[in-house]
Parts: sequence; structure tokens; C-alpha cells
Amino acid sequence: MGIVSTMIRRLNLEYTRKNRKENVDNNTEDDDKAIIWPWKEGILFNILFLYRKAYNLSLFEAACKLDIQEETLRLYEHGEKKISLPDIEKILRGYGIKIDGLLPELISYNGGKTYLPLKKPFHFVINGMKFDIEGVKFYQRVADEWYYDWHKWPMTRYDSTGKPLLNYMPDELTVDEYINTDELAYIKDDLENYYEKDLTGLKLPPNYKYLLEKPEKKEGVKYSGYRYTVDNIELTNDYQVKAYVLPQGRTVAFDLTEYVFSDSPWYNMLQDKEYFFKGNFQYIGEQMPENQCIVWPDGQYIRFIELYMDKYKYRYFAYKFGTAGNDGYDVWTSYYWDN
Repeated sequence: MGIVSTMIRRLNLEYTRKNRKENVDNNTEDDDKAIIWPWKEGILFNILFLYRKAYNLSLFEAACKLDIQEETLRLYEHGEKKISLPDIEKILRGYGIKIDGLLPELISYNGGKTYLPLKKPFHFVINGMKFDIEGVKFYQRVADEWYYDWHKWPMTRYDSTGKPLLNYMPDELTVDEYINTDELAYIKDDLENYYEKDLTGLKLPPNYKYLLEKPEKKEGVKYSGYRYTVDNIELTNDYQVKAYVLPQGRTVAFDLTEYVFSDSPWYNMLQDKEYFFKGNFQYIGEQMPENQCIVWPDGQYIRFIELYMDKYKYRYFAYKFGTAGNDGYDVWTSYYWDN
């Protein structure tokens, strides 16, 4: 929803902003108040405040635990000060987390070597506690609402310690970074046109093709629906998956080489056999047949509905209804079929 604030500014519309002084001063000690996040350029959103709540720490106790000055920690929590690299190291060590656990906008598509602030997360689990920053007002913006601002282009890439690296434009992103990011991140200052990356000639993983194609329901075609349930899977040395599928009660083999040997650096990680065999069956989002997937530790996924659609091209299971976010993935193909 960062586009809302952008449009307000561009159109010179008036709005009422809560007085920061009355909402921020000492509010990390008061569960009834929320942090007003200022979105200062160059400061990434952090969830230090949520870690304090999850571990039931006062500001003073957290400062002692992390060996950071109390006032400095307060400024970090409120987005008023950029977290220094030495303090990032202390925080990661103190809470036993990685950089994207502290700065949740950061996402990596190369095994955690580098990160870009391309993600807009709303749900967190810390120390066994679940937080929904949209539903419960831990952080606020204008008129008691929470939404993310997109960072400006060129966008800074970071290493695993939070150190800033080079700046990138959208056409310099990898195919994985570009395709898996909400298109609102690419809107230009005129609010009409978008930055684009030329994907011509690239061999994309099949799920990316579904993400990119326009929603379409073919005239005169009855979409039978996808109602299969995968009971268990076996990954093989020749990059196939054998799935025992119900209600047929039989094993179906699917070739995964179009994913493994595509022009996606992220999916190329599956070429490593040791890593490939770490894939496991799970639902992404709700436990519905269309959300049955093979998922790898770094987040690569392959959906069984799309494996079926690719294997049986002349059987119309479902059509693309659109794209939306789904359980940690900001871009996810939504399917629909006839009743």
C-alpha cells in the first residue's frame, strides 16, 4: 500500500497526520500505543520492537542484552536512526537471527549472499509468538493505518551483515528478483508507467510463465477443476518427482528439469543434488489442492497444479484468475475453475 502515500504526495492532497510527539515518546513502554514509523530515506524498516515484546523485555533490558545504548536503541526502534553495522552484528548475535529477521523487507534469491528490500511482510513468528502488524497496531502511519513505502530506484543491495553494496535499477535485477516482486515496486514517479526488465529469450521456470501471463478464461472451455491430493513424494537423481496421488491411488512422475536448468539463478541452486533432495512437500497458504507444493530451504517452490497443467496440456484443470500474495510470497498465481 506504499502507493497510497506516493499518490497523496504527488497529488498534493491534504491529510491529517498524528502528532508524532504524543504517539512516540516512551511509547515502547506502553502496550496501548504503537510506533509511528517515519519512513526516512535510507532507513530500512526493522522489527526490533516486536523482539522486545516477544521476549517480554523493557527498553532498558533489551539495551543491556544487546549492549547498545538505551536511547540509541529507542531511535532504532522508531526508525529515527539507521542501525550501525556494529550494532546490527550485536542484534543478530543477541537474538540469534539473520539479517532478514531484523530487516524483514530484505529478501535474497541467491542463498542469503545478498539481499534487496523488495518484500512487504505483515506476519512474523518470534520466540513462538505470532504477530500481525496489520491487524494489531504495533506500527502505524497516517490515520492509524499501516502500509509500506516502496524504496526509490536505484535500490541498494545489501550483504548478509547489512552492509550496503551497489545500487540497482529494475532492469539490472535477476529474473527471480524481478518476477517475484509486486509490480507496485516498479511504478514510476508519474504513477502511470512502470520500470520493466526485458525477459526476451530467457528460459524461465514454468511457474514464472504462469505468473507473467495475463488472466484468461477460454471461451467454450469447461475447466474441470484441480482436486488431487498428494499423499507423499519421492525426488529422484534425474530431477523428477514421483508423487503418490489421491483419489486415484497411483504414482505420477513429473519432470522438473525445466525448473532446474532454466535461466533462473535461484532455481539453478537445485542442480546441487544435496540441495535438490532437501525439497519437501508442503502447503503454501491454506490447505487447498492448488497450494500443494515442493518447497526448498531457500524458498524455491514448484506447484503440483502447474505440474499437472504442463504434463496434461489438453486437459483444462483451471485458468488464471490473477495474482496475489500468499503466505510469504508477494506474487502468487491464483486459479479458478468451473463448479
